[in-house]
Formats: sequence, structure tokens, C-alpha cells
Amino acid sequence: MEVFGTDEEFQRLRRGVNGLIRGWKAHSGLDRLHVFVRALDGLMKLEQGAGERQFADRLATFATGARLHDTALEIYRLRSFEEHLSDWPSKLAYIKEADRPMFVSQRSFQAEVLAGAAYFTLLADPVLRGEFRNSNVDAFWQRGGAAWTVKLDLDAEDARFRYLGED
Repeated sequence: MEVFGTDEEFQRLRRGVNGLIRGWKAHSGLDRLHVFVRALDGLMKLEQGAGERQFADRLATFATGARLHDTALEIYRLRSFEEHLSDWPSKLAYIKEADRPMFVSQRSFQAEVLAGAAYFTLLADPVLRGEFRNSNVDAFWQRGGAAWTVKLDLDAEDARFRYLGED
């Protein structure tokens, strides 16, 4: 597949795939979430200073869900929490301390399935893959990601997460 060849036009995509693999190998929930968000950034090409907003907006290209925008913001805020080694984000203060491990676990799971589904969709479609050449990705996002047609149902994945967490 051309993504893994020597073509420099797929360098960003290649780095994103490698991030996805690193995420699968990571142990801590926050580490996993952080790397999966980086993998998604490989596709989203988030602008410095606009990452949180763009992450939440662009995630709707890859997925649907009743709370998708809010969930995206929570995932990105946890990524920043891990990236910057900061205190628990004030914008997530509504999460009780006792509930934080489950919250992080669920958001990590969501980041994993979102990144996995996005890369599966992209790598399986040669036409879509061409949209993510280094020279094309900006134009893809300027067009609003309209070429992306397969979306993950995050609500269905959440139901699977809840089922897996039952005793």
C-alpha cells in the first residue's frame, strides 16, 4: 500500500497509523487516550491554538452520536491534561473525583474506537486515501470533509462499553 512506501506525500498519514499502533500498546488509560487523539490529529491536521474547537468540529466527519460534540471536547481536554501534565481540567470539574477513573476509561475507549474506525475507513478506500496526501489534506477540510461517507455510531459503541463493564 502506498501509505507505507517511500512516498513522502503520505508521511502524515503514516505517522498517524504508527500513533494508532502505539495507542494499542499503551497501558494507562490517559496514555492511550493521548496517543489516539494524536492519531486522529494525523487525519484532522488541527491548527495550533484551535485544536480543541477543531477536534470537536471535525470529529463529526468521522462519527455520529447524541453527545458527540461534548464527548469530543471532554476527550480533547483529557488529552491536554495528559499532554501538559496539569491538574484536573477546570472545565471537567463537574466529574466527581470518585467517578474520574471510569470517566477516563470510557473516554479512552471512545478515542480508541474513533481512531480505529477512522483509519480502517480511510485505509480501505483508495479514493479517500488520496484525499489525505500531505498536499491534499487542507483542501479536504476546507471542503468540510464531504468525501467521507462512513461514520461510526458512537452511541452504539458506548452501549458496548457499558455492556463490557457489567459484572
